[in-house]
Parts: sequence; C-alpha cells; structure tokens
Amino acid sequence: MKFTKAFTVLILVFILSCSVFIFSACDGSADSSAKGAVYEENFTPTKDKAMILIPGLMASALFNAETDEAIWSPKGFLNLVGEFDDNLSALDAKYEGNTYNNSDYDKEKQRLLQDLLIKYMGCDDNGVPNTTVRVANMSSENPTDAFGGMGYLYKDLYAKYREQYDVVVWQYDWRQSNVESARHLEEFIDKCGWSKVQFYTHSMGGIVVSNYLKDAANRSRVELFMPFGAPLLGSMDAVTNLFSEEALAFVKDLFKGMGMDFNLAEVARLIPSVYELLPTKEFFELYGEGDSPIFINGQPATYSQFMDSLLTQSWVKGSDGEVKDFIKNLEAYQDAFFVNASYDSKNGVWVEDSNSEQKVHVSQLVPTQYVIGVGKFTVNRSHLVGEDTVSEDYTDQDKTEIDASGSIFSNYIGVTGGQGNGKVFIRDYETGIFRGLGDGTVPAYSASCGQPLDSSNCLLVYGVKHGPLLNDSVDSINGYCPAYLTGLAYIDEVVPNYVAKTDAELVLSDVNGSGRPQNVNAVSDEIKITAITVGSIMTVAAVAVVLTFILTKNKRKTKDNSAD
Repeated sequence: MKFTKAFTVLILVFILSCSVFIFSACDGSADSSAKGAVYEENFTPTKDKAMILIPGLMASALFNAETDEAIWSPKGFLNLVGEFDDNLSALDAKYEGNTYNNSDYDKEKQRLLQDLLIKYMGCDDNGVPNTTVRVANMSSENPTDAFGGMGYLYKDLYAKYREQYDVVVWQYDWRQSNVESARHLEEFIDKCGWSKVQFYTHSMGGIVVSNYLKDAANRSRVELFMPFGAPLLGSMDAVTNLFSEEALAFVKDLFKGMGMDFNLAEVARLIPSVYELLPTKEFFELYGEGDSPIFINGQPATYSQFMDSLLTQSWVKGSDGEVKDFIKNLEAYQDAFFVNASYDSKNGVWVEDSNSEQKVHVSQLVPTQYVIGVGKFTVNRSHLVGEDTVSEDYTDQDKTEIDASGSIFSNYIGVTGGQGNGKVFIRDYETGIFRGLGDGTVPAYSASCGQPLDSSNCLLVYGVKHGPLLNDSVDSINGYCPAYLTGLAYIDEVVPNYVAKTDAELVLSDVNGSGRPQNVNAVSDEIKITAITVGSIMTVAAVAVVLTFILTKNKRKTKDNSAD
C-alpha cells in the first residue's frame, strides 16, 4: 500500500514537471533580468563562413532590456532627452516655483543629466553596466549599427561575397570590459558554427577582436582580420577621457544644446572599456630615452610610473575604498595581448613559440591587414598635473610629414579645388604631402602594433579623420570624404586575396538573403500548438491520476468501514 502511494506521487510529480517544462517552451522571450547585456539570439547562419563587422566605442545601439526602448542610438538620444525633461519637471514641482536664484535647485538641476548618463552609460564597482540592455542585432531597425558607420562597408561586402559568406554586423555592449564583449563574440561564433571567419572592425571593435584572438583555438578560425584605426597599443584620447573634463567630447556635443554644464570624465571613469584603451607598455617603448607619451608634473614618465599614478587617483576606487579590480588588473590585461612567437621566414608569418623570447601582438599571429590613418594632427603626449588634470597643446600633436606618392591614392594628388563635381575638397591632396602620424585619434604606430608603416600589411589612408576611415562620410574640417579616399579603397585590393572563389565555397544560394536573420529561436506557432496540446493532455492525465488515487482511497476506506 505504501509502495503504491509513493509510486503514484512520483508519477504525479514527473508528469507535472514535464507539463511545466513544455508550457515554458511557449515563452520565447529573453531573460532581461540577467546582469549584463542581452545578445543576438535569432540569427540564422546559412553559410559555413562569415564576414563579421564590428563597430567602435559608443557606435552600437543599445535598448532597455525591460522596455525595449532605445537608450543609445539617434532615436535613443530623443528618449534620453524625454526622460531628462520628465525629471526636470519633477524637480520643478518639488520646488513649487521657488527656483529663481535657488542654489539647492541649481545644484540638483546640474546633476540631472549627469545622473541620467551614469545610469545608462556607467558600470558598478565590478564593471557590470548599471542598466541591463538588449544589444542591437541584424533583426533591428538599423542592422548596420547605431550610427550607420558600418553601413557602407556592409553593403559593399554583402553585394560581392554574400554567396560565400554570411555578412553580419555584430554589435556589443561597449560599456563593459572588452574581455566580456569578446566572450559574447566567441559564443555567437560557436553558436553559428562557422568554420572560418573574417573580421572588419573600426576603432575599439579591433580591441574586442584582439581579446578574441588571445585564445589559440579562436585564432585558428580567422581567415582575415582587417582593423580600421584600431588603438592596438592604446590611444592618448583615453588619457584625456579619464583625466580631463574634455572627456567624451562626442557625447558632450550631443547634449550641449541643453545648456547643461556637466563633467563627462565622471561618466568615462565608470566605463571599463575606456581604461582598456590607455597606452600600453609597448606604446611607451616607442619613445626614445628622455621622452614619453606621458609627462607627470613636467617629467617624462615610464609605463610603471604612469600606472602607479593612475592607481593613486581617488576615482579609481570603489565604494569599499579599494581600487576596482578591472583597473587594478589593467597591466595584466594589456600584457595578455602579447605572446611569445618566432618568425617563420619561409611562409612569412609569426608562429606562437613558448621557447622564443620575442613577443608579438596576437593580431600578428593571424592574417591581418592593418588600415592606418595618417596625415591628421594626433596627440602623442599628455601632461598630467596633480590630481585629476591633463593638459595638451599644439606642440603635443605629431606633425611628421608623410608623402602619399606611390599609394593607391596617387591619382588624386595635384587636384586643385576639389574632385568629383566639386564635392570633394581634401586640401592636402593638392601636394600629396600630409602632416601627422595618426588619424586625429589613434597614433599610427598604435594602429600598426608598432610595426614600420611601410610594412607589407600596413595600409595607409591619407588625410582622413578617425571616424570616416571605413565609411563614405562627412568630415567637418575637410568637407565630404568619399569612399575612394578612405580605407574602403583597400577592400577590392585586399579581400580577393583571402576569399576562395570555387563552387565548393558556394554553400547556399541567396534564397534566404545569405544570413539575414530569421527568428529561429522564437517558438513557431506549430510548436506552440503542439506544446499546448501535449501539455494539456499531460495535465489532464495528471488530474486523472490524482482523482483516481483519491477515489480509490475513499472507496477502500468505505469498504474497510463496512467490514468493521
């Protein structure tokens, strides 16, 4: 009797568990309660290989994971402005018209936008973003990224290689550590099952990929890596972003119309990825004796002195008074990009070799073509003065002359007054002489991993600023900048050398749009109907078992009572 009862209960628990499991299959929504970003779940790979485009810092669109409203994109800025207006109205109501010449009101008002940006852009002491987001993907309204920066390259590659490759713009939560973003990238590639991948990145997107390349197994998958203006050895702009109120000038310009005076360095200091853009030890080694990219109180600093100075700043500490781990471990993070390797002269490649004393950047262990901007004045020295202050002036900008003669842009040298119906005006093309070893943001030797700029895999772009390096874009100083004068000019020259064109590579035709997303992880109506039907049957069965057990038990009890 006891055995029968126990067995019945076990069967009941099993059936009810199965019912709950099956009904849960009907919920195709992502878990927005999890810490961190919610990434692409619905992409349908249709090829064995992929071309993956990855934008830079702040160039991926982010959506509130709970409301799915854009919080970082052109549309997202309008939502932020709307939230700011709501907060301002609440503040006005709090003071009930007593706002004129009220220092308390003025102080709170000054914090409104600051706190809003910290809420959506900042991270906690552990480097986890304050607000959980859904990252834009190929199903999004603007699948080529938040600001269209990858759009031109995407259209070009998709038009030429869609039958051999899935062409994807992979966006990420740029607020978190690039290590975390690389982990999500690896998961995405593994999930899609691509045997080979090519990476085309802009700016910090190259740092995400470099973190991916730290794993030798990941390096074996890479067919081509083409970083456009990647600060592989760091950028002096990161120093400004952390030590100066001129931080994140791009964001400041977007909101200056509000007439608000706020310190974006406070926001930048809460973003782990900004710290990861600081100059590396290898960047310091590019400077001669008695010189340095960083001067502290007028004296050239070594890398160690700079790191020591960073760790003494009050703003690197968490709520517990200790230096935050992602800052404390920054040197180890940077060192991990460099591995022991030896040069295979026969094949002309670097090969990982634990017995070698030579170290190279991980990007040098895969087929990489570095696209490097030159000809724009770029800060190459920053002066730290006391706590919280950085100064730069015109003399701190590199003004080295560089000649574009003999480059793929030579046909445009000698043009006076413009080219192409007067739309183009890159003034330095009149002589072909450009000044500045960088693109205005990233020093040239950082983008080349310290390699000589005339190396065979270093592709120079002349007179184009950092933003338009891989885009047909508007340059506020030089006017309209067409694709044929940007890094995109190298696509047709480089990519065919890395793309197999045999019929065996044509896995599928373009019937499904070659990797355009389909909602495969969302549960289909047929599956939902089946799940509901089976779940209902099993639930009815469970109820029947319970009723049978109860009735049988009552019947036996009645029979026993009658016998008494």
